[in-house]
Amino acid sequence: MRVKYWSVLLSTFLVVAIAHPSSAQSDLTMLKDLSHIHHLEAHESKVLLGTHEGLFEYVGKGKVRPIGVSDDDFMGLTSDGKNFFRSGHPGMKSKLPNPVGLMRSTDNGKSWKSISLKGQVDFHFLESANGEIYGVDSGSGNLFYSQDSGEKWDIIGANEFSDIAISPSIKKRAFALNGDVLIRTNNSFGKTSPIKTGLIPRFIEWSDQGVFVASKNQIITSKNEGKSWQSLKSFSGQISALSISKKIIVVAVDNQIYISKNSGKSFLNF
Repeated sequence: MRVKYWSVLLSTFLVVAIAHPSSAQSDLTMLKDLSHIHHLEAHESKVLLGTHEGLFEYVGKGKVRPIGVSDDDFMGLTSDGKNFFRSGHPGMKSKLPNPVGLMRSTDNGKSWKSISLKGQVDFHFLESANGEIYGVDSGSGNLFYSQDSGEKWDIIGANEFSDIAISPSIKKRAFALNGDVLIRTNNSFGKTSPIKTGLIPRFIEWSDQGVFVASKNQIITSKNEGKSWQSLKSFSGQISALSISKKIIVVAVDNQIYISKNSGKSFLNF
């Protein structure tokens, strides 16, 4: 999941964008021209941005490319590696009700279909993997859970978590951040247990590569679901966003974006 510090992340992107001249290519625009960035999401080898004006791909050097024609406000955005899911509010060109509920794209964000909760729920947080979705409704503050990619939902209760990471292979297993504590569940937060990391976690991701935790300027990783941890990378500045797909690791640090295509062995400025 990626409920991140969006004000910090937006400032990060604006600094990067302003530092580079505008592209002459008609399908590219400058990141600084977007009014609000709500979410950063790694999908395959791409870096996606859910914004107030729709979905964009960050292509590097302060430039973005629009995906699809929707101008909806993408308040929540997640990828399960195949499909995109999003929530939020209709744009000027949209005939959708407000809020839009949960929507899904099966063509990499070019088009969207309503799945559930249309006109009822505005998810400002979404996390998906392995056919499961967790979402936090901004209206009620409740944590929702679906086992069937958003068709049906259970309400777990008032949300207590700043981030959630779903097991890529085992149903109902997940990690979450509750304040400064990393916890683990095997039954969709019916019961939880604390996990020691040796630092104060701020972001959590889980992929086939392992579990990744970011804190301040450091990323650590575990190959055994939190039994032991190894340092992956330390940066010179504070980490403000972390997102991982099967192909890339994306990190926002101060006024720069870094990407790794080799499981964190090296990071390149993006």
